[in-house]
Amino acid sequence: MTHVTRFGVSTAISLPRRASPSKQRESVSIVVCTRNRAEKLRHTLNALASLWIPEECECEFLVVDNGSTDHTARVCEDSRRLFARPLRRIYVTAPGLSEARNAGLRAAQGSVIAYADDDVRPNSRWLEAILREFLEDPGLGVLSGRVELFNPADLPHTLRLHTERATFNSMGHAFSLLAGCNFALRRSLVQRVGLFDEEFGTGARFGSAEDADFFYRAWKQGERLVFAPEMLVYHDHGRRTAQDGRDLVRAYISGRGAFYAKHICLGDSQALRGLYWELRSAIRGAVRGNSDFGWKHAIWLVSGALYYFAVFPWIPKRKGPQQKRPSPQATRTS
Repeated sequence: MTHVTRFGVSTAISLPRRASPSKQRESVSIVVCTRNRAEKLRHTLNALASLWIPEECECEFLVVDNGSTDHTARVCEDSRRLFARPLRRIYVTAPGLSEARNAGLRAAQGSVIAYADDDVRPNSRWLEAILREFLEDPGLGVLSGRVELFNPADLPHTLRLHTERATFNSMGHAFSLLAGCNFALRRSLVQRVGLFDEEFGTGARFGSAEDADFFYRAWKQGERLVFAPEMLVYHDHGRRTAQDGRDLVRAYISGRGAFYAKHICLGDSQALRGLYWELRSAIRGAVRGNSDFGWKHAIWLVSGALYYFAVFPWIPKRKGPQQKRPSPQATRTS
């Protein structure tokens, strides 16, 4: 059992140095973050165990267990026999999806880190698509792909149905082009961009937008981010009622408000414009009666921004919000 420590978000971090892969080879770590969704995880692991792994790929699988109290540990143990490559389970005590993503990143051995949510079923050629993109494009920083519904009875949320290859080129793409349930990044870019912001994401203070925040920061640092439809997963999210849909949209919109507020605090005029135009559109939709959520869209957006400003008061001309470094907590690897 190995112990690693938990660090706060920073733009300059220390990660273990990995040996550089040869020109025709790439090492990929596949990371699945989970909490109390053991049976969903079982199906995801079954799909990952069925991936076609190219000869030129060195591959490992990691499950980051974010404090589960169900039978997640047993599912991981049972699934090990399905894998020809190593499958490790990492237990993280601190709550939050960003905490789990960062723990997986620190523990991973690969030069490319691929994230799949615990409720997706990757296509059998998913890993091949990731490997090809990173081998053919040494300047590629982040890759994301197509997300389709696994069960047509589920609500059509969290999908990415683009059929054409596209390059990230605007703030809006942080929310509409790439997908947090299906993406991969080159390890080296984390030295320039920083870790996932642990204030954002499911289970954290601001319950979404940790992926969009990371993508946007990477783009602002000059990284190339690409959508490739061949990187395909099927999302088995299970949300079917109107209340499920409202809860999800509310979390996304309020998280987006906090995202705008964070980058406004950092002096980003694009974020200020983004907040203005989305709020203006939401108000117009409410007034005209052609908005799915009426005034709620504007209220959720503003409340997310105000909550961020309340937690991290903005002082003009300062660099940005002062974020406390959390106290160290143990992460267990088995």
